Amino acid sequence: MNIINTAPSYGYNTVLYNHRAVPSHNFKGRIINDKNLKRLGDVSMYSTFASLGLSISLQNECLAKLNAILGVLATGAHTARLFIKNGELLKLKPEITFTKADTIEQAANFAKENFKINNFAIDDLDTANWVNKGLTRLSNRFKGKTYMPSKIELADFGEKSCTDESLQGAFCSGEENKIVLNKRPYENIDRMLKVIVSLKNSLNINLGMGAGSKEFKRQVDRYKLAPESFTNPEKISLWACANRRAEVLQQIIDKKRIAAYEAKLSKEKSDFTQLFGNVNYNQFDFLYHEMGHLFDNNSSSIVSLMLRRLRASSLQKEIDELVIPLRARDSYPEFTAEIFSGIINGDVYPQAIMKPFHKCNNIKLPQ
Repeated sequence: MNIINTAPSYGYNTVLYNHRAVPSHNFKGRIINDKNLKRLGDVSMYSTFASLGLSISLQNECLAKLNAILGVLATGAHTARLFIKNGELLKLKPEITFTKADTIEQAANFAKENFKINNFAIDDLDTANWVNKGLTRLSNRFKGKTYMPSKIELADFGEKSCTDESLQGAFCSGEENKIVLNKRPYENIDRMLKVIVSLKNSLNINLGMGAGSKEFKRQVDRYKLAPESFTNPEKISLWACANRRAEVLQQIIDKKRIAAYEAKLSKEKSDFTQLFGNVNYNQFDFLYHEMGHLFDNNSSSIVSLMLRRLRASSLQKEIDELVIPLRARDSYPEFTAEIFSGIINGDVYPQAIMKPFHKCNNIKLPQ
């Protein structure tokens, strides 16, 4: 799920922008202090609205950004800020070795030392180790040149966030650069998982082909024999995988598009399941999905986000033509996050999926 509210709340009590505080330039005209410019640009956006006497409270991030753009084009610092990426690309160790923690404190220290996450608010040890292991794999895929949340926490989203029909596993806040995981499913994930896993044979949600299908079947069989061998986050990931496969199968049945997809398969020489997006078993499903939102936001500027919003209808049209899980069809940001999750999981998608993916974001994928 994507709750990226990158637009700040504008009010009257803001620091006025000082034009003399614009960072210096070198002889080539390049800004020397990118971070300071970003900070000054943000302050200038706030003060612009304050000087106009505006008080904005918008839930739609892009409408807020559009108002910001209209209000800040007067000076060089304002304008430059619009083209600077929202987040900082970190340079971590190119290869991090995951170490399982025995205490919450150890897990928090691991996240701080390796990922520069200073606010690690997770009070469940299994979840803490799951997060650190998943972020280790992600960071290593990018050889340390990656984005990370400033804060990651485990919270209870409430009863409505977890039902037999749907499950809200996490959300990402771009404004605060944080990811919040939902602990509510921990109470009844076994009951939910057993229900959908029991449908495996009747729905044939194995899809019957590909290495991904074999791994999914192996995980289902493992759960049936030893459910205690799964941590709660791993159970949620297995539930999500089974659910997505059922959704894809239903679309194939409804649209009778299996022949068309088989034709694409023969041309691309791809694993059959890759044509449907993130349907393989993904141990770090919700974590990587929210990291997809984080990468999408942080690797974009205000202008690039606005341009994509203006092209949203055409982007969505391309996505709607695909047979993919419902979460990925919800919107192009959700499509980006879902495919990103699959890529970090090791999936390799055909052009039918990668072409719209590259149009949806500015993420530079690992080689």
